[in-house]
Amino acid sequence: MPSQWIKLLLLLLLGLLAAASFVYNQTLIRELNEKERNAVELWAKALEFSNDPANVATSSDVGEDAAQQFIIEELIVGTSSEIPTIVTDSAGVIIQFRFLEEEEVQPGLIGDYEALNEPITITFGEGEQRQTQYIYFGESDTIRFLRYVPFIQFSLLALLIGLGVVTFRSISRSEQSSLWVGMAKEAAHQLGTPLSSLYGWIQLLKDSSRGDDVSYQYIYEAENDVSRIEAVAERFNKIGSSAELKLMRPEPIIRRVVEYMERRIPQFGQEILLETDLKITRPAALNAQLFEWALENLIKNAIDALPAGAGSKGDTSEGATSVGITSAGATSTRATSARATDTPQKRITIEATEQNDRLIIDIIDNGSGIPKSAVSQVFKPGYSTKKRGWGLGLSLTRRIIETYHNGKISIYKTAPGQGTTFRIQIPLPAQKVSHQPE
Repeated sequence: MPSQWIKLLLLLLLGLLAAASFVYNQTLIRELNEKERNAVELWAKALEFSNDPANVATSSDVGEDAAQQFIIEELIVGTSSEIPTIVTDSAGVIIQFRFLEEEEVQPGLIGDYEALNEPITITFGEGEQRQTQYIYFGESDTIRFLRYVPFIQFSLLALLIGLGVVTFRSISRSEQSSLWVGMAKEAAHQLGTPLSSLYGWIQLLKDSSRGDDVSYQYIYEAENDVSRIEAVAERFNKIGSSAELKLMRPEPIIRRVVEYMERRIPQFGQEILLETDLKITRPAALNAQLFEWALENLIKNAIDALPAGAGSKGDTSEGATSVGITSAGATSTRATSARATDTPQKRITIEATEQNDRLIIDIIDNGSGIPKSAVSQVFKPGYSTKKRGWGLGLSLTRRIIETYHNGKISIYKTAPGQGTTFRIQIPLPAQKVSHQPE
C-alpha cells in the first residue's frame, strides 16, 4: 500500500477516534450537568424550607429541629458535590456562597454562572415578609476537567500515531540504508576483478604498440575510461562505508567537475552554457570523490531539466565554454557568443559563497522547473521523471551531503518554466585558515 494511503488512513482513524471521544464526552457532560442541577435544586428546596418562617415556627420541638438540620446539612448539602454556588436577593446582592474562595466572588461571576446554567428561584415568607432569592451555580471540578479530556485524548492519540509514523520511517530508512550499503559494497567488489584484468590487458597493448602513436592514443583513451570506471567503483566502496573527510579547498573540486561535465555536454546533443561564480576563500572538510559525485549528479539533473529545442545544435554558431580561475579563488566563465535566436540559451550556473561559517553552493538552471506536487518527492529513492531512470541520483546526493558531510541539500527555489536552484550547505571550520595544497 502506498505511503500516502497509509497516512490518509491514519489521519482518518485519528479523526474518527477524536470525534467519537468528543461525542461521548459531551453526552457524559450533559448527564452530569443534569445531575448537578438536580442536586442544586434539592439544596435550594432545603434552603427555602429552612428559611420559611412558618416552618421555623412549627419546628419548636428540639428533636424535630435537629433532624431537619441533619437532613439539610448532611444528606442534602453533603451529597450535592462541590458545585460552586452563589445566592443573591432580588436586588442582586450576594447573600451567601458555597465552594468558592472569598476573593473569587465577584459581580462578574454571577453573569458567567447565569450563562452556564439557568438560575434557580426560591421564595419564602408571606405578605410584606415575602422574599425572593436566586441561586446561581457553575460547574464542578469534575465537569471542568471532562471538558478538556477530548483535547488531552486527541493530543495523546496524535502523539502515539506520530511516534508510530516516525518509528516506521526510521526503520524503513535504516533498511534502505543497509540495502544501499550492501549493494554498494557488492558492486565495488564485482568491479574490482575485471578492472584489474583490464589494466593488465592495457599494459600488454601498450607494450605491443610502442612506436605506433595512433594506437597508443587509443590505448591512452581506453586507460582513461578504465580509470574512470575505477573511480566509480571507489565511490561505491566509499558510499558503503564511513567516508574520511579532509580539510581542502572546494573550488578545485568544483572546477574539476565543471571541466569534466563540459567534455560530456556534447554527448547530450545540446549546447549548454555552463557558468561558475566561486567566491570562497576557506577550506572545508570534504571527501573529494564523494563530493565530486554529488556535484556531478546535480549538474546532470540540471541538464535533464533543460527543455528540448532551446539551445540545441544549430541554434548557436559556437557552443564552447572556458572557465578561468582567479588567484583570489573567485571564478569567471567566458563563453563564445551565441547567434541570436528566439529561444533562450540553455544555462547552468554554479555559484559558491561563504555565509555564517557555511559553504553555500547553488546549482541553478533555467529549465522547466519542478511542480509543487513533486518537490517533496525528488530526494526519495526511486522517484524519477525519466522513462528508464532509477531515481537514485538525487537520493545518493542527499546521502553524500547530509550523512557523510554533515551538511544540508534542498530545493532553494523553483517555478514551472523558470528553472530550479538546488542549494548545498556544508559547515566550515570556525576559524579562517590559509589554503592548503590539495
